This record gives sequence, C-alpha cells and structure tokens, in this order.
Amino acid sequence: MQRRAFCCLICLLLALAPAAMAEGNFVMAGYDGEGSTHDWNTNGFFVRMQERTGLTFTFDQYTSLEKWQEAKDAMFAPGGELPDVLFKAALTTPELIRYSDSGQLIDLGPLLEENAPNLWALLEAHPDWREAITLPSGKIVALPAIQELAPQNAMWINQTWLERLGLEAPTDWESLHEVLTAFRDRDPNGNGKRDEIPFAFLGPWELKFFSHAWGVAANDYNIYLDEAGQVHYWPAEESFWEMALALREFYQEGLLDPDGFITADALRRITDAIHAEGAKASIQLGHCGNMSHRSTAGQIPISASTGFNLYSPTFVRGMHKDEIEAMARAFGEAVNNARDAGFDAVEIHAGHGYLISQFLSPYTNHRHDEYGGSLDNRMRFMRMCMEQVMKAAGNDMAVIVKTNMRDGFKGGIEIDEGILIACELEQLGAHALVLSGGFVSKAPMYVMRGEMPITTLTYYMKTWWLKYG
Repeated sequence: MQRRAFCCLICLLLALAPAAMAEGNFVMAGYDGEGSTHDWNTNGFFVRMQERTGLTFTFDQYTSLEKWQEAKDAMFAPGGELPDVLFKAALTTPELIRYSDSGQLIDLGPLLEENAPNLWALLEAHPDWREAITLPSGKIVALPAIQELAPQNAMWINQTWLERLGLEAPTDWESLHEVLTAFRDRDPNGNGKRDEIPFAFLGPWELKFFSHAWGVAANDYNIYLDEAGQVHYWPAEESFWEMALALREFYQEGLLDPDGFITADALRRITDAIHAEGAKASIQLGHCGNMSHRSTAGQIPISASTGFNLYSPTFVRGMHKDEIEAMARAFGEAVNNARDAGFDAVEIHAGHGYLISQFLSPYTNHRHDEYGGSLDNRMRFMRMCMEQVMKAAGNDMAVIVKTNMRDGFKGGIEIDEGILIACELEQLGAHALVLSGGFVSKAPMYVMRGEMPITTLTYYMKTWWLKYG
C-alpha cells in the first residue's frame, strides 16, 4: 500500500513530529543537485534535529537528476512505494497537481496555522507568497524555502593571531589592510619566520565576499537589489572594478595567497565529472595581450609592440625582454596548474590576434630586435612558450595549438606564412593543431564563419568605427 507523502520542508515535519508521530524511523528521499558533496546522513542539521526530536531517518539521497526522475516516477506509479518525506523533490507544477488529485500528496494548508505558526505568519503577511504555492484546487502540497534576509557573504579571521598581536577585528577596508599587513610582518604564528599567509582563499570566486566593503551583498550570480528595489549586475558597476584594483594592490603587497588563484579544486570537480562519463578534459590557455584594457589589467595592456588598439580602444605597450621571458615561463606554469586540476590536455591559443598571435603577425609586431622582423624572429616568442609548455606537459598530457592560417586582411599573416607556422608548431612537439583565422582587433568577423548574424552583431556595437570595421 502506498504511503502518503509530505512534499515539504524537513523543518515542518520535525515541527509536527512530536505531536503527530511516535518515535520511529522514517524514510526521506530527494534530489540534492548534480555532483553535490553533501551527505544527509552526516549533515549537522539533520543530526541535531534527530537528537532533539527522537526521530530517525533513512535517507535516499540522489545527486543525478535523471536518476531521481526515474526514482520519482517509480514512487508515484501504481503499486509504487512512496517515502514518508520528499525533500528538495524537484516536483513540477503539473506533477504537484497530478499527485495531489490522486491523493498521493496531502493538503498541508489546514495544518500550517497550528503546527507551523511562524511559517503561517509569513504567508499571512505575504499573500503573494501564499498564492504562489497554492494550486488551482486551493491546496498547498509543497512548501518553499523562504529567505527574508539579504545574502550574507561570511568571512573568517584568526582570532588567536589578533589577540597575539593586540589587534581588533577589522571593520572597513583600511583596517583590514592594517591587520593583513600585521599578519604578514609581525610573526603571529610565533615561529620566528615570515611565512604567514595574510589572506587565504580558494579561487577568485571567494574574493567577491569583499563586496561588503563597497556596500554590496550580491548573490552567487553577482546580482543584488538596491534599497529602491532596483536589480543590479555587480560586474557592470564601477564599484566592482574599484574592488578589483584594490585587490590587485593587496596582491602586489603580498597580502593575498598567490595559490588562491590556482582554482585546481574548483576545476577538479569539472574534470572529475568529465572523467566519470569516460571522456577526457582539455582547457584553453592564452593571454589577451592588447585585447585587454587598463580598467581590468590595472595598467596599460602589453603586446608585441607599442601602439593603439582601436577595438578596445586602448593604448598598448610593447613588452620588455624580461617580460617576454617571464610570460613564456607563465605558459608552462599554467600547464602545471591545468595538470593539478585534472586536465588531460591543453590548447594553447596562438591565433585570433591574442598575445602569441600579436607576436606572429606583422600587423601588430613592429619590433626591431630578435622578436620582430622576419617570420623566424616573430616565431621566437611562440617557440619560447612552446618549450615551456611541452616541458610541463611531459609524456602524459596532450598539447593542442590553435593558430591562424590567415589573419583575414592585407598586412597580416597570409596562407604561406600560416603553413610555415603550422610546420614549426609540429616540429616543436604539438600533438594536434586547430587551423583557424581572423584577428579580433582588426577582422573579428573573419573568425565567424558560416551563417552568422553579422548585421545583428554589429548593431549592438557601441562605437561607430567598430560598426564600420
């Protein structure tokens, strides 16, 4: 015989439990999201509530939406066995109506005022919320998660270090700078070495928690509401870039953990998921060069030669020789980072008018040293990068290179030089080539082949000369 299921928040069931149920074990089933790392068996909330109520649960937790849908269909099928509780059940409105009409989901509405007075008060205060969860039949068979508070971006600080140095917890950006500087310079761990990491984080995403210093509490998608109820996308706001530049100063002063930008753990979740399906993972590595902008780079963008990029638009500075050598090493370091993140291959972007391509193309390379002039010289930076890449890749990572056969305009790379560059890449050890064309700062539409909405794309360009180009 089928059990009738509450499709509701677990807190409601636990609130009802002491009055409505004897001690016993109940089955809870639900979908916790693709690739979730949560474990309901050890979840602190469930553990505490089971201790407080005397109820215990057997959890049937799914992290695959496809498998959960199959299980859900089987539960509600004739002769199926429903759990006592559906939690995060991902039930659609048609499913709620169908299973309510069949009597498999009960109407929670009459139970709320007496058994969940706080929730009932919220619904009474917000009739639109109640309307949103009420079916056309007037029944309430599923309850939502309700969050009245603004997003809270929590951060933590080492209280022991504060007390050891006689410092107060920071309350604004200036006092945070003072505290982190003291953590860097005053040996708070007491080992006599300057080895402390003032601010540790895991991936650039966590740096968004500094947004509070600019009066912003954005959600996971960088969206927030102002006091007037206006929706804002924070990366489009000036304050976002102010924070980025302030963080750049922190980084230059050694206050941020440099390893925090190596998002190996976050990327590892992606590569693990790819590997679980029997596939291999590749990541593209490149540098924008003159296609960056001072507002994001914090300085004049670099390129093969000094000049002006009309497309950004921005002035650009030719790289010094020591910067060229450091950049080549950075490509090798990027491959090591990709390996740490679980990638099986890397694609080096040497085309489309980005940095390596800017050295290769006579349109952007006007140098008069060993990095400019002849094609052999223009390929020197590419060779240096590939040497570091192949060394880091070793024998167990594939190296793919995207390169131009033609830049797409007179004065750029033509087919004859494109073939020579491809042959050089083969000699340098590339395992595969992606042959392409186009130059984002001169012939961006050349990159886009086939049926492309060119008229629509150009319509939304902000400046008249880009439309003309």
